[in-house]
Amino acid sequence: MSAPEAQKGAVFGVAVPAFMGAIWLVGGLAALGRAQSLPIAAILIVSLVLFGFGLRATRLRTARPPRTPRDSRIFGAAVAFETIGAVGAVGLGNALGRADVIPPLVAIAVGLHFIPLARVFHRPGLYRTALVMVAGGTVALIGWTGDMREAVAALVAGAALWMGSMEIAWPALVRALA
Repeated sequence: MSAPEAQKGAVFGVAVPAFMGAIWLVGGLAALGRAQSLPIAAILIVSLVLFGFGLRATRLRTARPPRTPRDSRIFGAAVAFETIGAVGAVGLGNALGRADVIPPLVAIAVGLHFIPLARVFHRPGLYRTALVMVAGGTVALIGWTGDMREAVAALVAGAALWMGSMEIAWPALVRALA
C-alpha cells in the first residue's frame, strides 16, 4: 500500500468513528429527551475537531505495513458481520415488538466487528473500542429498559467511537497544544 493510500485509510479511520460517534450521541440524547440545539452543536463541533486533528495526525504518521489479501478478506468479513448483526438486531427487535433492544444489540455487533479490524489495521486501540461498545450494549440490554436502555447503549457507543477517533487524532492535538 502506498503512503497516499495509507493516509487515505487513516483519514477514513478518523472520519467514520468521529461522525458515527456523533450520530450515536445525538441518538442517546434523543432517547433521553435532551436533543436540543446546544448539545447537538457541541457534539458536532467536537466531531469536527476530532476529524481536523485526525487529518493532521495522518500527515504526521508513516504508512503502516501493506495490507495483505488475507487482511482484505478479514476486513470484508468483519464489515459483513457488522451489517448482518445490525440488520438482525433491527429484525429481532421489531419481531419481538421491543425497539428498545435494537440500539444495544447494534452496539454489540458494531463493537465485535472492531476485534478483527484491530489486527488488520495495526490499531490495538480498536480492542478498547470493541470492549467498551460490547460492554455498554450488554449492560444496557440487561440493566435498563425502554428509553434508558436506548440512551445508555447509544451514549456509551458514541463515547467509544470518539475514543477510537481520538487514538489517531491525539498526536496532532498534543503537537498543536505544545
